[in-house]
Amino acid sequence: MQKEGYNKDATMMRTKFKNLKAEYYKAKKRNDQSGVDPRYCPHFELLDELLGDRPSVTMEGVDTSLTEQGTDEDVSASQEESQLTNQNISETMEQSNREENTEDGAENSDSEVPSGVYEVSSDGYLSPLPAALPEGEASTSNATPKVASDFRKSKSHSVTPLSRNPTAVLMELKDSVQVCLAKIAEKEEKDDQFIEKLLNGQSHLLKQMTRDFIEGIGELFKKKRKRYYSSSSDESEDDKRKKRK
Repeated sequence: MQKEGYNKDATMMRTKFKNLKAEYYKAKKRNDQSGVDPRYCPHFELLDELLGDRPSVTMEGVDTSLTEQGTDEDVSASQEESQLTNQNISETMEQSNREENTEDGAENSDSEVPSGVYEVSSDGYLSPLPAALPEGEASTSNATPKVASDFRKSKSHSVTPLSRNPTAVLMELKDSVQVCLAKIAEKEEKDDQFIEKLLNGQSHLLKQMTRDFIEGIGELFKKKRKRYYSSSSDESEDDKRKKRK
């Protein structure tokens, strides 16, 4: 084991494992007797997989030559060691969580609103109602408005009001209606211009067709009158010739 880099010999490892087994059996016995305030020992899950099928009454595998005092001292030492390890792990996790919370503080604070009953003020923000606080929290009722005021000051530049002013809503509705009416009027104007152009084109075409029709009829009458007068003059010349004969 020393060649592999471990600094404990076989005797120390056996003693350590015996202490862990003794602590595991004590925790299991206490947890079986009462489910309130369960006792925990280091590596409980792993030890439960190894020793869970064995009866806890006989404490099989535990060195009975150890006195109760020595066993308790070893168990307490193991507990202190495990507590220190868990404390170091928890401190590391808390430090990493603080760093993450520092980076994401602005995003998280937007969704955090102090618990309680609130009323909507005239500017659209929530204000706590002091009468709605429980009796046990009467001492903290004076600090609650300060928290709300600090929250309002820190988020006044980016927070969205929870309720909107009715006048502002009506003004926005009025503006949207005016924009819609302007679009409808513009469309109607375009339609009127198109209809006017269409009617003007049809009127011009009708006038042109009427003028061409009248001119055509006039040409026909002219040709007909010319033929009539030419035929009558021929007949008069024939009559004159007959009379001469």
